[in-house]
Order: sequence, then structure tokens, then C-alpha cells
Amino acid sequence: MADSKRSMSSKIIKELILPGCILVLLIASYIYYKIEYYGLLSNELQLELVRYETTFFILFGAYILQKVLKAVASWYHENIALKTQTSFDNDRQAVSGR
Repeated sequence: MADSKRSMSSKIIKELILPGCILVLLIASYIYYKIEYYGLLSNELQLELVRYETTFFILFGAYILQKVLKAVASWYHENIALKTQTSFDNDRQAVSGR
């Protein structure tokens, strides 16, 4: 069981390496922008940018969630679905075309 848990966590970590690096870069860029340029912009432009920033971070959060769910589904398929015979696994494979 420990190997299965380690395998799932390693799959999640592998899926999150690139998004994690991008997130760190984006946060650093956001902090730099707030320190250097935020005061120079008009109030209307600041409000518009806040809308875009919020939308972008929500979409990026959804992207990260999708990567985690992909890793969990992959782990489930490799470690559980192939070792058991249930109708759920067969239905899922029929839908996905595998």
C-alpha cells in the first residue's frame, strides 16, 4: 500500500513541476509589478488589471487542479482498474475508447 501511495504522490509531483515553476515565476512577476508599476497607473487601468489578474489566477488554479486529477486518474487506471473487474472500470474504458 505504501508503494501505491508513493506512486500516486510521485505522479502528482511530476505533473506539478512545470505548473509550480510557472506559478513561482508569475508570483515573482506580480510582486515586481506591484512594487514598481502599480502606483504609476490610473485607477481605471488598475481596476481593469485586477479583473484580468483574478481571471488569470482562477484559470491557472483550474489548470493545476486538472493536472492533479489527471495524475490521480492515471494512478487509478494503472494500479486499481487493471487489477479489478468492476463495471465502473469497463464503462470508463468504453467511454474513453481504450
